[in-house]
Amino acid sequence: MKKALVICGLVGLTALTVNGREAVTITVSPAHAFAPATLRVVVRIEPDATNRSLTIVADGENFFRSSEVSLEGAQAPKIIQMPFPSVPGGQYEVYAVLKDASGRERATAHERVSIFSTDAQ
Repeated sequence: MKKALVICGLVGLTALTVNGREAVTITVSPAHAFAPATLRVVVRIEPDATNRSLTIVADGENFFRSSEVSLEGAQAPKIIQMPFPSVPGGQYEVYAVLKDASGRERATAHERVSIFSTDAQ
């Protein structure tokens, strides 16, 4: 049992880092804004031959938007920028999921965002 946990931990660690760096990082701006807001998402990807797709998601209680970008391994752009316009008020988990050719997750990165509603409630 211990051996299985150690192996799973090592596999998870290699999925999160490439050459000592994170395989994917995310920056979302603004982190706080008034609705409706345009979120500017910047994802940095560490080049790797197994990179095949990147999914970027903004997920909130009453709003969901996602976009998938195909990647060509180590030749893929290191930086992907994605605007999400007209985001309504709410708390959002914005994340990027990097996948390999078989659709397995290689790495994820998360950031939280708050969009304040101007509606009187």
